Amino acid sequence: MAAPSIGKDKMQAVQIAAPGQIQFVEIPRPELKPGHALVRPLILSLCGSDVWMLHYAPPENYPFPPGVTGHEMVGAVEAVAAPNSDIRVGDVALIGVKISPYSRNDNRTVN
Repeated sequence: MAAPSIGKDKMQAVQIAAPGQIQFVEIPRPELKPGHALVRPLILSLCGSDVWMLHYAPPENYPFPPGVTGHEMVGAVEAVAAPNSDIRVGDVALIGVKISPYSRNDNRTVN
């Protein structure tokens, strides 16, 4: 499944919509906050929590918020709002974010 193209004000996110069903959904592109970076995923990896959400979560948990799954990835840095950081646009990043199956993946800080 290939991701659709990304616009300037919108982007695509993976969402577990129903048991066994993954889809791309369009969401607003987040505003870049100080100390944060915007990373475009190149490769997503599913972990155990993703498999649980995809196949074994209680029916009332569906749909999961976009962006919760695929939190282990390799991506390209597209923007950085951390002038004193060694992270630069174009860098490739390996990201493994520890999140709860019920949280949103939208508040990551560049250290």
